[in-house]
Amino acid sequence: MIDIFFLLLGIVAFTYCFSALLRPYETWKAAAKLNAWLGFQFDEPKDWDTYLFAAFGGLIFGLITIVVALTSLF
Repeated sequence: MIDIFFLLLGIVAFTYCFSALLRPYETWKAAAKLNAWLGFQFDEPKDWDTYLFAAFGGLIFGLITIVVALTSLF
């Protein structure tokens, strides 16, 4: 059961970070809107290179999480 949770976590992380690499400003606006709905507030990134580097790191994290979850499932 926990493997399915990590598989879904990896898919969400991979999808979010992939869209952040393709369309960074639109993805940030959507995430800011969701965070505002949850009660958090984040300012616009001052350095978009750092934002894209973090998105690339999240993409790798999501991919590794998916592979590990699939390996432990089967």
